[in-house]
Amino acid sequence: MGINFGSYDQSIVFGNFGTTSDGYGGSTVAWTPVLTTFARIMQVSGGNRVEALQMTLPRTFRIGVQWRSTFQPDESMQILYRGAYHKINSVELMEERMTKEYVITMIRVGNADNPNFNETT
Repeated sequence: MGINFGSYDQSIVFGNFGTTSDGYGGSTVAWTPVLTTFARIMQVSGGNRVEALQMTLPRTFRIGVQWRSTFQPDESMQILYRGAYHKINSVELMEERMTKEYVITMIRVGNADNPNFNETT
């Protein structure tokens, strides 16, 4: 059973937060996008959908992203998904019949309209 490429229907952006000069001798924290792509929401263990998991852990998502030779996600990045920033908790490369996919577990840490907001503190 191969990957159903039509299931990649959720737009996400990989990126990092870093400091940039504000032009007045100080600095500000800014979001720097690295890659915009499509992902799919994945089932969690036990056959439950991620929506069921979100009832108890509303900030946790498990997604699949197509593998590409020019990009490798890691735990130092964050993902912008549905108007919120998510910290990457784990990245696994899965191979199935000549297709590769990154399986990423991510946890919501802040809102895009307020990047200084952190739900984990």
